[in-house]
This record gives sequence, structure tokens and C-alpha cells, in this order.
Amino acid sequence: MRRPSIQTWLVAAAVALASGGVAAAQVFDGDTFELEGQEVRLFGVDAFELSQSCLDRRGEPWRCGVAAKAALAERVHGQSLSCVTLEEDRDGRYLARCTLADGTDVGGYLVENGLALADPDQPDAYAEEQASARRSGAGAWAGTFMPPWRFREFD
Repeated sequence: MRRPSIQTWLVAAAVALASGGVAAAQVFDGDTFELEGQEVRLFGVDAFELSQSCLDRRGEPWRCGVAAKAALAERVHGQSLSCVTLEEDRDGRYLARCTLADGTDVGGYLVENGLALADPDQPDAYAEEQASARRSGAGAWAGTFMPPWRFREFD
């Protein structure tokens, strides 16, 4: 089966947006989900990997990657999503900025809650949200962690 082009998906997304958005069908990890049959990765964020653990403020490990996936799934469950595709990544996923009907930027939500970091390739995308999470000790910022891009080097 031939995969639709980004332009085709953008037209489909525009139709979905006109009707109020669409719901994510499946969440794969903390920054990737299926929308309208297409794999979408949130632009500008890098969530902790599913197999990744972080240390809380007491030095106890917690499964921050699983927590990131759970937070994304809980936040988008049954919600109408509107996504704007910005590019396609090396794995063929669409990189998109997605918002909920209430205006919540999904990537910003994850970064501000310390369950994802601003993507180092797009550092300005969520710099304010990351600074806020760091200051407040939200999520992984309450303890210590390895950035997901470094974790993947060793995993």
C-alpha cells in the first residue's frame, strides 16, 4: 500500500481541523502516536524512552519513560487533536505540533511537566516550558536523569 505524502496528509488534517480535530488512535511512547492512520511524533520534544528510568529526589528509580507514555495517553484520550505537520523524520514519521481543543499544546504540556525535554535539534521550540519545569522540579527535574538522546546511545 502506498503511503500518502505529507501534502495529502495535510489536506486530510485540514479537513479534520475544519470538523473540530480528530482523536489519537494509539499512543506508542511519550512523544509518538497514531493519528488518522499516520504515525506522528511531536515536534520539538524528546520524551524519555519506554525502557528508561530516572531517579527521584530520594535517589529511587522510577520509570520515567513509561510515565511519559502514560501522561500522553491520559492527556489525549478522548480529546480532539489538531496537528500541523512541519516535516517528516528519518523514520518516516510526521513531525507535528499538536494542540487539544482547549488550546493545550501537547508537546509543551509534556515538557512543562518534566516528562519530555526540549529537542536539542529544536532548542527554542519549548525553551520556556523546560525552564519552568526545571525551576519547579517537575517530573524528572525533581531528581536526576540522562537526556533521552544520550540514553539511546547506550540502549
